[in-house]
Amino acid sequence: MNTKLLVERAGALAGLVLVAGVFSVLIGPQFFSPVNLELILRQTAIVSTAALGMTMIIAAGGIDLSVGSMVAVSTVLIALLLGSGA
Repeated sequence: MNTKLLVERAGALAGLVLVAGVFSVLIGPQFFSPVNLELILRQTAIVSTAALGMTMIIAAGGIDLSVGSMVAVSTVLIALLLGSGA
């Protein structure tokens, strides 16, 4: 198997392992605690949902760049509502 094919198949996974290793060294073993991993998953849920939706829109040929600003406004609005006790 040549190097280019290996990078194409496992490059993203290798990058993820590298980033996790760097954070593990910088932060320590508490980085991989269940509470922290759950927090990371919760914080990426909004961006992941928007990215999946945008993938479908771009694949269908209707490129719309306003999604990022709408996600930001929605997130701020929800944070304000949660902060006010609503």
